[in-house]
Amino acid sequence: MPITRIAQKYSVNSYLYFNRTKYDLKSPLEMAIAIPDVRETLSKENVNIIIQGPKKSVSEIVEFFKNVCGAFYLQETVTKTRA
Repeated sequence: MPITRIAQKYSVNSYLYFNRTKYDLKSPLEMAIAIPDVRETLSKENVNIIIQGPKKSVSEIVEFFKNVCGAFYLQETVTKTRA
C-alpha cells in the first residue's frame, strides 16, 4: 500500500484518525481495516480524516491523498506548544 510505504520511510510513527478510531499508518493490516471503513462512509457523505506524524511524512501522505483520491486538506499542520 502506498500510504504504508510512505509512513515506513520515517522512524516516528504516523497515525490516521477516522470516526474516533486510531489507525497505525505503518501497519498494512490496520490500513486494510481502515480503507473499507473510509470508503463505506465516503459512499454516503464527505469525511474528515486526521493524519498525525512527522511533518515530512504527513506532507507526503496529504499529497498522495490529494493526487490519487482528489482529497483536500482543511488545515495542513498544527504545532504543539510547550507549557
